[in-house]
Amino acid sequence: MYVRDLERAKLGLGGLPDRTHLINAKCDLDSIIHVYPCLKTYLEMAQVCYYSGVDAVQELMLTDEDSINQALVLHARAMGVRPGRYPPRAAAAEGKVSAVERRELNAMESFKKSIHGEQRAP
Repeated sequence: MYVRDLERAKLGLGGLPDRTHLINAKCDLDSIIHVYPCLKTYLEMAQVCYYSGVDAVQELMLTDEDSINQALVLHARAMGVRPGRYPPRAAAAEGKVSAVERRELNAMESFKKSIHGEQRAP
């Protein structure tokens, strides 16, 4: 809901999204990760951490470094779930997180992965 409301706000169709959606999502996803740690859950939690760590309007403006670091850790865990395979949208999300952290080379590599499609082990 937060992402949907954020997109609407960027289009001028509403106010800023309610950050309590992020807090609730984080609690729910944390419970799920302990029971069923899968690629999708890690990626969703990484997205929640990303939005918790950046300014809602200017996404490249860092507001909580711990949340951004946690997002990077979650992306690394997601890659470990299905070694050698990483969906393009996940690579793009990882690139956004790296860009906020001012890790330009990591961001570029992630964006390249997202452009070239899902990565598979040889």
